[in-house]
Amino acid sequence: MKSVYEIALKRYNAIMESTGKEHLTIETQLSENTEGWNVADMVAECKAQIEFCNDAIYGADTETSYEYRLERTKFERFVKRFAPQIGNVKTIVEHV
Repeated sequence: MKSVYEIALKRYNAIMESTGKEHLTIETQLSENTEGWNVADMVAECKAQIEFCNDAIYGADTETSYEYRLERTKFERFVKRFAPQIGNVKTIVEHV
C-alpha cells in the first residue's frame, strides 16, 4: 500500500508538469531546490500557486484568464485532498 507521501508526490508532480512548472517537481531531473520536501511543502507550494493564479486572473485577457482558472482548480483540489493529511508537520522551506 502506498504512503500518503507517495500518492501526493505523484499527483503533485503531475500537476506541476501539466501547468508548466517542472522546476517545482520533486525527485525529477528538472527539480530545482525541492530536495527533502514533504507533503506540507507540496500543500504550501500549491497554496502559493493559487495566490499567483488569483493575481494573474484579473490582469489577463479572457483566454489566459481561463487557463489560470483551470490551473487554480488543480491546485485547489490538491490542497483540499492533502491538507487534512499533514497535521502538525512543518514545511522545510518558506513558500511565498
